[in-house]
Amino acid sequence: MTPCILVGCGSANEALATNDNGDTIITVGQQTQPNSKLPKGDTYENNAYRRLVNEKLGVELQSAFEATGDDYSRQVSLAIASGDIPDVMTVSRDELEELAENDLIADLSEVYEKYASKNIKSIYSSFDNIQLEAATIDGKLMALPGTANDFGPNLVWIRQDWLDRLGIVLDKDGNQAITLEELKSTAKAFKEKDAGGTGKTQGLAFASWLSSDSHGGSAYTASPIFNAFDSYPKMYFKNASGTIEYGSTQIRQKIL
Repeated sequence: MTPCILVGCGSANEALATNDNGDTIITVGQQTQPNSKLPKGDTYENNAYRRLVNEKLGVELQSAFEATGDDYSRQVSLAIASGDIPDVMTVSRDELEELAENDLIADLSEVYEKYASKNIKSIYSSFDNIQLEAATIDGKLMALPGTANDFGPNLVWIRQDWLDRLGIVLDKDGNQAITLEELKSTAKAFKEKDAGGTGKTQGLAFASWLSSDSHGGSAYTASPIFNAFDSYPKMYFKNASGTIEYGSTQIRQKIL
């Protein structure tokens, strides 16, 4: 289970505040990124997602604090120590237990059964509800846990200014995907034609660990390239005969 657990803070009978429009206010411990890349004028406090939540659900999301990395962990620790915690925040397993022991979070058992969608329940069910059990303390569901660390597809970052400089057009159909051959030819062109203009341009840089078993460590790795050749390093998978194999032992065989 991922260490990220979403908790609802406060007691079950505690009333939430409302704004001047009668919308319910929910405060959030907000995890942020140094470079948000949000559209001009948007912030973590005010963005399209929060405006949609407000429009559709009548809920105003307010950031109790905003931080990234270790700073976020420190903010969570300070909130727990002071007892002044937001309505919702992401915490670690140890922090979850501390919150539960000090009666600072709500029992979500009935709320989950009544309001969780069939899709959400099916996701947990696909993991045999192991995550829900891990977030259950003394028979009470005290958090909504993460289910897996696969947050999305692998991405390749390609400099648009270099593409423009060399007159290379990628993704002509606009589906946000390119072929391995396009990736190879682009990297080759970047290096051979010195797209950076420094005489030291490299075609495609990979992380030193080359492949990764998690999304968080997959940036700049060759994992998707291996996968395209039906090779899955650092992964356990079921082969055609139903036998479990370890992907790292199959790499040489697949590539050769």
